[in-house]
Amino acid sequence: MLLLLGHALAHPALSSAVSLEVRQDGVHLDMQVPLDQLLMATEIDDEAALAAYLEAHVHIEDVGGAELEHGPTEIQWGEVDGAEHLLASMELHTPDGSALGPFVLVDDVVVHRVVSHRIYVTVARDPWNGDPEEGPHLAGIIARYPSARLTIDRGAPSWWGVLASAFRSGAAHVAGGADHLLFLLTLLLATTHDRDPKPRNVVRGSALVISCFTVGHSSTLALAALGWVRPPAAWIEVAVAASIVLAAVHAIRPLWPRAELPLAAVFGLVHGLAFAEALSLAGVEVSAALLILVGFNIGVEVVQLGLAVVALPGLLLLASPRLAVARSALAAGALVLAMLWTLERLTALWAG
Repeated sequence: MLLLLGHALAHPALSSAVSLEVRQDGVHLDMQVPLDQLLMATEIDDEAALAAYLEAHVHIEDVGGAELEHGPTEIQWGEVDGAEHLLASMELHTPDGSALGPFVLVDDVVVHRVVSHRIYVTVARDPWNGDPEEGPHLAGIIARYPSARLTIDRGAPSWWGVLASAFRSGAAHVAGGADHLLFLLTLLLATTHDRDPKPRNVVRGSALVISCFTVGHSSTLALAALGWVRPPAAWIEVAVAASIVLAAVHAIRPLWPRAELPLAAVFGLVHGLAFAEALSLAGVEVSAALLILVGFNIGVEVVQLGLAVVALPGLLLLASPRLAVARSALAAGALVLAMLWTLERLTALWAG
């Protein structure tokens, strides 16, 4: 726990979005890059230099590996979902004007420095391949450096590929959320207060806590990711840290006896809103959005269950009344950490 005392945010990172309009001899590319993430990757503030940065980190290759040529890159600033973004568009075309077949998008903007960053790639239009009126569809997610590549086969999107990408994204996201994991561990610690600390009761209590937490965060994750609710991200971060404070106090001295399940469900709603900061599905067609939500949630649950399995031997041991002091000491450590996070986020919020 002491190693985690540095600057920590639950799920602060907004994702980038890239939209492709495929043409006969090239691609028109629009991108949205969150300003806070961009500043982690580069401190360039000159528009010409920013355009050069984007062109150096975004390119398209044809099936033979030849790069398409860059046309002019246009840059402006704007607000997306309440956060400031760099909005850029660029033209890429085949050198000799020949027809473009399947291609590979290589995009490591921000990702080359912030390896946890994600880029959602959508094909907005591809009139040269199939129905000219076909709507936009999610082509995939770039979520792993240095393999910041995505193949666009110009056919129907693979549901399995979308599901697998979303699964990896959800698993990586929750595994990197130190405060989310600490909240879950602290709440599981509270289940050892049971008057009858038999192993089956501890296992049953842990399973029910994870299930209630899942129901809570899955609900708000879907609502927020689809753009139906838009809570202020900074306050959600404060609420996430505050949830650990309450869970830790509850683990030391039950605030609401035997109320771990309602607590898990209610605070799951808050953590789901935090998850949604990394998963924006506004504008994505319904079928792809459902696949992404399912895959993302499965990834989250796999990591949570893995955490519970690893923690279970310790929970069974701490369920003994003779180790009540050790249980309280662990909860106190979580309380200190959560109070520091809460103070840090409130200070950042007041500072703007």
